[in-house]
Amino acid sequence: MTLVALDLRELWMSFRLLLILAVLPGSTLLLLLASAAAPDLLSSAVYAAALAAATIVTAAVAAHSVATERRDGSAAWLAVRAVPRSALLLAQLAAFAPPMLVGLLASAIVAWLTLASSPAFATVPFGFGLAVAAAAAAAFAAISLGILLGTLLDPWRATLVTVLVLIGVALATLLLPPTTPLPGGGFTLLGSLPSVGRPIEWALVAAGSSLVSMAVLTAAAMAVLQRIDL
Repeated sequence: MTLVALDLRELWMSFRLLLILAVLPGSTLLLLLASAAAPDLLSSAVYAAALAAATIVTAAVAAHSVATERRDGSAAWLAVRAVPRSALLLAQLAAFAPPMLVGLLASAIVAWLTLASSPAFATVPFGFGLAVAAAAAAAFAAISLGILLGTLLDPWRATLVTVLVLIGVALATLLLPPTTPLPGGGFTLLGSLPSVGRPIEWALVAAGSSLVSMAVLTAAAMAVLQRIDL
């Protein structure tokens, strides 16, 4: 918990925490503005696209944070004091959880209140909630990717590569059916509601694939961090 508190403090002092808390509700604001300007755009696809963009920003912040700790010697300072290197990465991942979940929950509530005015969405409240949960799992997988790249590259290269990779993943998911069990499938499923049959089942599949990806990426980041000089 001490490491998580230190990482949260660093996010706060560097204004990265405010950025994370701003981009997620900001995605909902985009939905509201779009629906006000053009009611035909009132759809979960707009919300899913904005949420995916906010996730890419958050993952880029994670990559930059981890790489900055390596460059500035903060990670080395803790490592020589018998703090396990794996604990450093797990603390980073845990530090991103509270602002990510708070911002996502606030965003989802406002989005549902906006989308529920459509008769098509009035029948899928539980499916919408699970689709948001699947998108949250995909967001944590994206953060894990950022952490992995942060252990390999300098801050700005890690940030850039994270953004490019996640944009590529987002574009790839657009070419596949929303029921494809990919780590980013939660966003695709969310954008396709309520036209997708059995949304609850596919939300669980998407969430499962994202959590597996998060575990693999986190394990890879730990393995890399054990073998590099801090």
